[in-house]
Amino acid sequence: MNKLILMCFIFTFANNVFSQKTIVGEVNQSNGAPIEYFTVRFMSDTISIATGSFVGGKFSAVVPTTVNKVEISAWSFNSDCKSVRAQDDTLQFSLVNHQHQLGEVDVIASKKHLTVDGSNFILAVEGTSLAEMANINDVLCRIPLLMVNENNGISMFGKNNIVIYVNNRRITNKKEVENINPQAIREVKLVGSPGARYDADADAVISITTKDYNGTEIVVRNTATKGKLFSDDTNAMLNVRQGNTTIHADYTLTTSKNKTYEGSTIDNTENQQEYNDDVDTEGKIIGHAYSIAGEHTFNNEHRFSVQFAGWNDRSQTEVEAGQQYYYTLYDLSSVATHKTTTGIEDHYDIGAGYDLKFSQQSGMSVVANYTIHRTETNSSILENIQLHDYDFDSKYNAIDAQVDYDTSTDNGFGLSIGCKVSAVSNESESAFNSSSVVLESAFSYDYNFKEKIIGAYLDLNKNIGGVEINAGVRVEHTDFEGNHNKRNVIDTAYFTFVPNLKLTYTTSSKNKFSLAYRNTINRPTFNSLSPSIRYDNAFYYRKGNPALLPTITSNVVFAWNMGSKFWMSFGYRHKCNATIYQYTKTDNDNAIEVILSNHKHVHFILASIGYNFNKGRFRSTNSVSVTKPFAQIRLYNGEYKIDRCAYYFKTTNDFTINKHFGVNADFIFNDQGETLLEKKDAMYNLSVGATAFFFERSLAFSLVANDILDTYTFKDHREFGSYKVDHKYNPDNTYVRLTVRYLFRSGKTKRLQTIESNSQTVNRM
Repeated sequence: MNKLILMCFIFTFANNVFSQKTIVGEVNQSNGAPIEYFTVRFMSDTISIATGSFVGGKFSAVVPTTVNKVEISAWSFNSDCKSVRAQDDTLQFSLVNHQHQLGEVDVIASKKHLTVDGSNFILAVEGTSLAEMANINDVLCRIPLLMVNENNGISMFGKNNIVIYVNNRRITNKKEVENINPQAIREVKLVGSPGARYDADADAVISITTKDYNGTEIVVRNTATKGKLFSDDTNAMLNVRQGNTTIHADYTLTTSKNKTYEGSTIDNTENQQEYNDDVDTEGKIIGHAYSIAGEHTFNNEHRFSVQFAGWNDRSQTEVEAGQQYYYTLYDLSSVATHKTTTGIEDHYDIGAGYDLKFSQQSGMSVVANYTIHRTETNSSILENIQLHDYDFDSKYNAIDAQVDYDTSTDNGFGLSIGCKVSAVSNESESAFNSSSVVLESAFSYDYNFKEKIIGAYLDLNKNIGGVEINAGVRVEHTDFEGNHNKRNVIDTAYFTFVPNLKLTYTTSSKNKFSLAYRNTINRPTFNSLSPSIRYDNAFYYRKGNPALLPTITSNVVFAWNMGSKFWMSFGYRHKCNATIYQYTKTDNDNAIEVILSNHKHVHFILASIGYNFNKGRFRSTNSVSVTKPFAQIRLYNGEYKIDRCAYYFKTTNDFTINKHFGVNADFIFNDQGETLLEKKDAMYNLSVGATAFFFERSLAFSLVANDILDTYTFKDHREFGSYKVDHKYNPDNTYVRLTVRYLFRSGKTKRLQTIESNSQTVNRM
């Protein structure tokens, strides 16, 4: 009997000790936004059983069955405690913000700027020194493999088309991205191998997420830049939150000036032709950019948002050019050109979105957008004593709508489905007036393009045996119609099938391995398809090709990273119908005509390696990439082999001297090698900078000297049959930039000063 009693006691004790259950919860602010960092205490009545810290607004823990209470606490929020009931699926917590009154406290934090996740790079901006950058391009430059040129064009080494999303809404005009204040960004994510959710033309995706606001915040920023000429940029940003409603307003006044040089030499030894062109361009833009957005959350489950954005630019460009054309060794023509162009650009965009939350594990998002864009340029061209007038007007309208549905189960299965419809129409008109150009009538035209795309996708996620599987497919149908001078020249429709597969395995030692496959499509632009001839000068014309086909690219990438300290990737890429340039002589005179055409197959092998180094107050991010092309391009006089490698190296370095001052130095080396009949010379850029903070970081001064060795110059060499082309472009990329930023927040000021170990940096690449 005693043995039976003892066995029952042991069984009961073991059951209480070793029996466990899973508790899942969600922690939000009173406005519905998730709380990023919080602590959870699991209790049995008043006794604390376990304590843990979590991020991202969610927690999940396996605890003894005796736990019947959960308490949540977070900095600057009142704590909340709930009882655990057997029927509870997910515990919901809503913490109320309160103000702390503290004395002066200095904290040296170690929040990471860069996190590496397979082929993805995540850049934290909120709460780091990156929020003090002069513009968003300075932030994007901190991501490995990304490059931003002097015209704010964004490219990625080894990729063709970079697509940008802001809060899950695709951005169709780079100017809208330029107008984003870094102070408003929470994080930036570079998705190297996009899934089926993203459009079929997305070779890589930059996803920008803006931060949430509490109370009232005002930011005033002025940026002065001295390169060859002087530019100035003034920005004011207002954010107001009242209850569940947030209003955001932004305005920027820009006066931008630049001066560039461009030179080209085209030689045709077979026909004894040579063309030389030297161009000095000086431009000025006065622009106004503005946006206003509103957002309201209903019952912490549904959210409605609306945004209006626009800009109005007025520009003037002065071009001084000298051209020489040798028809034969003894027949020389020379032209001195002075061109004055005035331009108008107006852009208006309105978008709305609605997020529905059906349960903790499922929800739907609906987004719609409408855009009107208009440009108008008027050029007066004086070539020697001949005067030409060249006017060009263009207007496009775009509308798109997308619906996404996401759901998941407790066993780790995730499903995403969605569809998208977009329609773009473009109306353009060119008017060329001259009494001396043989092809005068060919430069006056009007055209209209209409493109409609219907797409749908299915994306699945599942963890099987420790391997995270992401598989999906996207299908798109494109209907394209083009009219030139009232005559239909393009009427085509095609179907695009884009599968993707990604396998990810993470070891216990934080090593992550991933294998990804995806197809993408690169559709020709309107100008590339239009048969209209665009006039550059008396010897040089450009012409579109209505028969140009889309380029289909297949990508396979294997990636490995160890935490966010070390990463490596290897990839293979195949292009079908790759686009190349062809140079020919026109029928009516001896001028050169440039037209695009397709080449069937091009192959590439890619490799990248990177390393993050952190010690004390010093931080360094370094990356190296190599691309090897393989192609045999057939021309009328034989085959041309492409095999020259492209190389890329970037290092960004920050050092915090003290809580008020920091410095940085960055270097990039870029040799784009040989891409489709174009050999590019290597170029490199060295920049240094410093940032100082005052009045508890409310006032910031940033100074940067970019391209201090004046070495970032584009040089490329092309061969097209009997034509050899040398081209040089020297942008206004060497400059000194000073940025002053003041931040005002309403309410009682928090006296807690957080200084990141890698903060107070400024960079422009």
